[in-house]
Amino acid sequence: MNMIRVYILLVLFASSLTAMMGGAFPPTEHVNLALRKTVHVLLEMKGDSSSRISAVEQINDSVWRVRTEEAINYDSLPGVIEQVFDQYGIEMFYTATLKKCEDETIDLGFHINDVREGNVACLGRAFPEGCHFLEVTFLAENSHITLAEKEKQPWFAVLSLGMLLGFVWVVVKKQPLSRVPQVENDTTPDINYFGQSQLDMSGLSLITPSGKTDLTFREAKLLKLFVDHPNQVLERDVILNAVWADEGLIVGRSLDVFVSRLRKKLADDDQVNLVSVHGLGYKMEVTPVGQ
Repeated sequence: MNMIRVYILLVLFASSLTAMMGGAFPPTEHVNLALRKTVHVLLEMKGDSSSRISAVEQINDSVWRVRTEEAINYDSLPGVIEQVFDQYGIEMFYTATLKKCEDETIDLGFHINDVREGNVACLGRAFPEGCHFLEVTFLAENSHITLAEKEKQPWFAVLSLGMLLGFVWVVVKKQPLSRVPQVENDTTPDINYFGQSQLDMSGLSLITPSGKTDLTFREAKLLKLFVDHPNQVLERDVILNAVWADEGLIVGRSLDVFVSRLRKKLADDDQVNLVSVHGLGYKMEVTPVGQ
């Protein structure tokens, strides 16, 4: 059993190191479909449901673009692309730009952080006319970290690896040559009850009046934080530190995306409501049974 735990620790360390140094890019088919749908939605918003959508081009591993012959509504672009990327499970940092077809100069553009902070530049200005490329560039998860922080990462990785190897050496040294297999006694599931729902942390699942839904590790951890603090306002920084920062990982998308997912999964529990508190964070309102 100890060796199994050692193996799990090694896998977790490798995964964390990969995330820290920059994760893999989204699946190509997801990006292709997401960009086509983004243009489709933007054209429909103009009342255009018949124009042909050009093929999506992959320039390299991180850069994708699609050609639009007509001007698109730039004011709507940030919200549309965020919603579509969420639908296709694309959770990386990115920039989106509108480039002129003739010389590929940038007319307009934004970073995902601009959307999260409500600070997208050039909204409300005149839209550029004519042919443009809608180009999306995916960034490494740690691309927004300062240079000083990046310089510390290799040392952190070396230190972490040294500590882990030291722990492995101690465990292996203490491991007996033979032992009688023992049955684990702790079989009690980690169930959390709230409203009409149940959160199973050990099984990473949510049970609501409509049935059982699987959760990602991060969704389960975020929901557990809300369950532990019912009817309390949790500030954004507190949530980010509790759910992401303590793992040494970088948040790949805005907190709002994860809250939106939980809202959808809790939609049929009328005793639970995740509300946004302007300028502060979020609160999970839970109505006691019988009220």
